[in-house]
Amino acid sequence: MTEAETYTAHLVDDAGTQTREIEAIDGLPQKSFVLPTEIDGTVIDVVWELDPTSDDNTYRRLSGDGYGEGGVTEA
Repeated sequence: MTEAETYTAHLVDDAGTQTREIEAIDGLPQKSFVLPTEIDGTVIDVVWELDPTSDDNTYRRLSGDGYGEGGVTEA
């Protein structure tokens, strides 16, 4: 079994930028992925989508349970 190819994803939202190593699919960046994220002590599933205008694998937060696009929404 060979080791999976990975790449650095830049996750950008209202809180700033973080990086993660993500597994490539057939040598290409994933179009989107779900990342469990802790916000205010609660873990939620956040969907990150590849920015098609980016040259450096930048992902933007698409949604999260109870949270709006790109940032936290007020309840």
